[in-house]
Order: sequence, then C-alpha cells, then structure tokens
Amino acid sequence: MKSESKLFEKINSIYKELKIFADEYKIISRVELREKIKDLLQEIPLIKDDKKFLEENYDSTPINYLFLGSIKEIPDSINAPSLIEHINYKDITFYYGHTFGIDEKILEQARKRVYKFKNEKMRKILDTFLNKSDYEPAKIISDKRKILAIKGNSQYVILVYPSILILNDEIKDLSWEENLVFAVPTGISPGPYLNFYKINANKILLNKDFVWIVDIEDESVSPFVGYPKDKDLNSNFKSSQLARYASRVISMDIEDDF
Repeated sequence: MKSESKLFEKINSIYKELKIFADEYKIISRVELREKIKDLLQEIPLIKDDKKFLEENYDSTPINYLFLGSIKEIPDSINAPSLIEHINYKDITFYYGHTFGIDEKILEQARKRVYKFKNEKMRKILDTFLNKSDYEPAKIISDKRKILAIKGNSQYVILVYPSILILNDEIKDLSWEENLVFAVPTGISPGPYLNFYKINANKILLNKDFVWIVDIEDESVSPFVGYPKDKDLNSNFKSSQLARYASRVISMDIEDDF
C-alpha cells in the first residue's frame, strides 16, 4: 500500500503539471499532450514496480494511463486536466475543456503551432536516425524544411512535412531529383496515406525517391515508399506495417479492375 501511495503521489504531481499546461494552451493536440507526458515522466520517473502495478491493475502503460486520465469525462484526480472534448481537424486530433469555445481561427492557430512542433520533433528524430546510420551531422538548409544527409558518396535530401495532407497538396509542384526523401509524421487514420500511396507511389519509385514515416512518440523512422540501397539505413528502420498494408490494398484494387 505504501508503494501504491507513492505511485499516486507521483501521478498527481504529473497531473498538476499537465493541468498547468492545459490551462496555458486551452486546446491541445494528441501529439503535444502525449509528448508533454513523456517529458514529465522523465522529470518524475516511475519505478519498475509502479509500471508493473499500472499494467496489472489498469492494463496500461504510464503514458496511456496519464493520457486517458486527462481526456476522460470523469477525471481520476481533481488535479488532472479535464480535456473531455475533442475534434479532428486537418489530420490532427485536438482536445479541450467543455467550457472552451472553438472556431476556425482558433483551430488554425493551433494547427500552425502543432505543425511547427511536429517539424522540430521530426528533425531531431531524423538527425538521430541518420547519425546511427553513420551519416554526417544533418544539415538543415533553406526554410528549415530541408535536411541534407551525406555519407561518403551517398547523399539524401530530406524534405520534412508536418502532415501527409500537406505533402499530397504540394508534391505535384515539386522539382524532382534522385534520392529525395519526403518525411511525414504518423496520422490519425490510414486513409490519407493509402490515398497518397495510390496516387504517387509509382512516380516516386520511378524517380528513385522515397517516403519515410516518422513516429514522434516512439522516435522511430519507417519506410513507406521505396527502400534505399544503404544497409545502415535499412537496418535502423522500424518495420512498416502501413507500407505493407498500402501495397496489399493497392494490389487488391488493381486485381479488382481486371
């Protein structure tokens, strides 16, 4: 019981910080909230027994427990934020309190904030990924969307997009070059990725270019369209279920046409 008491003291301390965070921003995206929880778990870490207790009694990881406790209708604690309302807006899930009124202007401001947040997180994850694959420290060039990765005679130009929807809108106007990588984050549903794959995958493959998916929460990079020849890159990729699913779905669509 004593250990459980200490656990919930830590949880309440984290909830207090999350409430301050929620009060400051009013409307918070799923990725921002979960990343804030990750940061707070670094500052107020749970021990192995704490994690075991949450898993055995709540079938939950610390991040999921705190996340769900912040968005459900009846909070676990008076210290927890009450982000019980949600809305999906341009491939982003936002949470907010029931007394907070939202409109298009508020959503657009929040979207821009989240896109900036995602870009910064993705660049850091890509930098770590490239360093693990023995590339020179990534150079951010031009509008901070573009990253140059070099290893010997191998070079990749990586364009970072905060949403697959943005890439889908802009790809038709891009200047194509070999070894171009389009990096996008994970999204709230597979639909936009399948649509993008169906429309653009063949052209990307013919140009010897690639699409990578960056998972901000688990800090991983997965191939979505195309595989580079570099064994170091391939060995550091996380296996991509979405790429296999997209390929299978598109193949089924083609078979249905005959």
